[in-house]
Order: sequence, then structure tokens, then C-alpha cells
Amino acid sequence: MQIKNLYIKNYKKFNDKHIIFRSQEATQFEKSIYGNMKVTLFAGLNGSGKTTILSFIVLIFRYLQRFRERVPCDYMINYEIELDKIYDITLKKDKDKIYFIKDNNSFLLKEYDIKKKDYITLSVDNIMQIDYDEMRKYLPGNIISLGFDVDYPQKYSFNYVGDRLVQQFQLESVYAKGSYGLDLSIGIVNFFYSYIQNQDFHNIINDLGISLNNTISIYNDFYSEFHMQNYDYEEYKSTMSFLNDKSITPEERKEANESFDRNVSNEIKDAIKKLKKYTKEKDDRVFFDIIRFLSDGEKNYDILCYLCNSRSIFINDLSIIKDDKAISIIGMSTGEKTFLFRLFYILSRVCDNSIIILEEPETHLNYVWIRQLMPIFITLFEGYDIHLLISSHSQTFINMLFKSQILLIDNNDISNPCINTFMANESVINHMLFSHNTNYNVMENNVIKQIKKCRNKDDLLCLLDEMGESLLRFLIYKEYKDFNGDEPTNVENHK
Repeated sequence: MQIKNLYIKNYKKFNDKHIIFRSQEATQFEKSIYGNMKVTLFAGLNGSGKTTILSFIVLIFRYLQRFRERVPCDYMINYEIELDKIYDITLKKDKDKIYFIKDNNSFLLKEYDIKKKDYITLSVDNIMQIDYDEMRKYLPGNIISLGFDVDYPQKYSFNYVGDRLVQQFQLESVYAKGSYGLDLSIGIVNFFYSYIQNQDFHNIINDLGISLNNTISIYNDFYSEFHMQNYDYEEYKSTMSFLNDKSITPEERKEANESFDRNVSNEIKDAIKKLKKYTKEKDDRVFFDIIRFLSDGEKNYDILCYLCNSRSIFINDLSIIKDDKAISIIGMSTGEKTFLFRLFYILSRVCDNSIIILEEPETHLNYVWIRQLMPIFITLFEGYDIHLLISSHSQTFINMLFKSQILLIDNNDISNPCINTFMANESVINHMLFSHNTNYNVMENNVIKQIKKCRNKDDLLCLLDEMGESLLRFLIYKEYKDFNGDEPTNVENHK
């Protein structure tokens, strides 16, 4: 999955704007680091349009099946998707019509009539027409959106009829939470499983100064009639594989789910008995040793995923070990909580051909955590064929990317940086982002004034002793070495 081009006719600050996401093929060096994952980072000053572009992509897919009029302008988005082969796909809105173009074959997208629960053939001649369900397999697996701006469309209502292609996470919703939503349980399982199975990921988490507590708090419903039938374990795995196939119809998916729900195996029931051996009850809470369970047999991961998907287990809480103390969700810092919630959300939904939109992942994180963000994404998602779209101001984050992965927005110009950014010094990246503003700020001007007031070397030495390593400290040192008894005069010439 890779977005190649985006055209915006007239939306907010962008008029008749073409955006090329990738101007050249990835080098072997880049591929060796990022695997199948494609990354595009939008960088620029506040108000440059980063959120506008990312939210517009979400709008396109959110209102593709229904409510196409809610996308306020014409557009064109072109991407590659790999299924049985690589397909070149274009979605194009022209006035009130949407066109689906597959390998240069054009189709007109039918409109959905909510009253009839069916698609309407449009009165247009000389072009083949296609409905959304027929087109669905050529769309992204899903759009995982982690933004926090009003530009992003509203989430689907609970009674929405149609494909929920866009999965939206509201960042502001995590600040007041002390426990996880039910839909994040599978993401937490995947997080722990990666921690156990992926040594690189395990090391990264430990490098953050934390480790995972073995025990989590769960709610379980093991006694449902749901589990009392017969279902072969291999058939379970086959069913899961079938349900993960994005090309099946909603009717086929429903039938497979219902059949699965009626026929749960004795092996699953045995697994539940096994799982109970890893649980303890205390103060009306159930605690589950998830790390021991996942480490004890390769089938246990599938079993636990099944129990979460069947809503037999909900994960209520977990804790990290930090400074030899267990810290539950409610006791975590805002940065830790935000980071983990976002990661759990992605892990609960990511699949091949996902598009993941992530706004400012460095929010609330310190330098140590920020510099581990991209290594975390790589270790978790390099095996997926996905496109990760990011906005960021962080020099620490930007220097993890090659210049071909970065789109710099400057006065409505959107292009790759002219410098190599991968592992570049932060001062170089700062200059790339903010080179147009080289004026001293108020505090720096105050330092200049203090230098000018110095009447002897001792005065300069006092200033020098209080300055951190910087250009201004160097200028003071230079004045100190060159001091001849006259008032310093040449400081301002070194901007």
C-alpha cells in the first residue's frame, strides 16, 4: 500500500494543489530499515497545512460509500495496493460523481440509497458502473486515524449502515480515562505478544526505563452457552483466515461468524480451563498472568485473541514497572498514557494495506521516548504492507527518516528537503524548518545588551560562566579573547 498522488481542487488554503508523495523509489538501504512499511512525514511551521492534508485524506475515505457531498471539493487520490498482484488505483471526484479507475479502466461509482438499502444505477451513458461492495477489495484495508483536530470527520454513529472503513481514535478522550475501552483488548494482547516474541521490541521498551508487569486485570465470561458446542481448532484458524480476507462480502462474513459462534470446540473449552490456571481473584478483581500464558505454548496467542474477539475477556487494566514500582494506567504520566493508548489502538486494527494517519506522535513525550518512536513502529509494523502518514515538528523524530520520506510544506510549496535528513544533526534540521527566521528573540537580545555593557574581561568571564554551549557563548568567548579595553561592538554581526 502506498499513496502516490493527491490532488485537492479547493480546500482551505490549498487550491488546485497536486501533492506527489514519492518522487523516487526507495533505496535498498531504506528498504533494509523500513521493510514493507512506507512512511511519509509532513513537516512545516504551524499553520502550514499538515493537518489539512491528512484530514482531507480521511474525509475522502470516510464519505466514499455514503454522504459523498460532505467532501467539500473535487479531488483525486492515486495509490498502489498489492492483492493477487499490484494494482494502480485512482479515486476521483468530479462535481457530484465519483470515479473508480483500476489500471486505466474507469468505472462510475453508484450511489447508495439508505431507504432501499441498495445501490442506484446513475443515468450516465458510455461508462461502466460499479457499486461500493464490488470496489471494496481494491480500497485500503482500513484507514486508522489518530488526529486531534476538528478538521477530522465525526466518528460513525452506533447505528451507521455501511462499511466502517475509517477507524478514528480521539486523542483527547484518553486524558480522563483510567481504564481501556473494550475494543482495545486485542491491541493489548498484541502488544504483550510482541514484547515476548520480538526481542528488539522488548529491548526498546526496556530502554525507555520501563518493563511490563506480568499480570493484568481482566473481566471474563467463561460460562456462556457460546462455548458449549463443538468446533475443531484447525477449523477455527481457517475461519479466522477467511474472516481476515478483505474481499469477502458482508453476507459471507456474517454467515461465517454465526457458524463459528454456534460451534466452539472442546479444544477451546480446554484452553479456557488452562487459562483459568493463570488467573487469581482478589478484592472482586480477576488478575491474569498474561506473559506466562503467552509464553506457554504457541497456540495460546490464538486462544487469547479468540476469547477477546468473542467478548469472553475484556482487559480492564495493566501496569508498567518503573523505578521498581508498579504503575497502573491511572498513575501513568500523560505522555506514557497517550503513547500506549495510541499504540494499542493501532495494534488492534492494523492489517495489510492499512493507511495509518498519526498526528504529532511526539506529543507529551521526552527526548528518550521520542527517539524510540520510529524504532517501535519499525519493529512492530515492518512486516505489514502499510503506509504511515505522520505530521511532526520534532527534529529528533525527523532525523530517523530519509529525505524522500519527508514532505516539507513552505508557503504552499510541498517538496522533499534539499538536504539529507537521515541521522542529521538537529541543528541542520532546525535550519531546514526555520531558516527564514534568524532574528534573535527577546532573551537573546538581552544577552547581546549584557555583552555590550561589559567593560573588562572579568565582566565577560562572569557572563561566560553562566552560558550553556551555544553560538552566543562562543561569541562571548571570542569577545573575551579579543578584548582590548574597548566596548564590544561586533557581536550582532554573527547572526
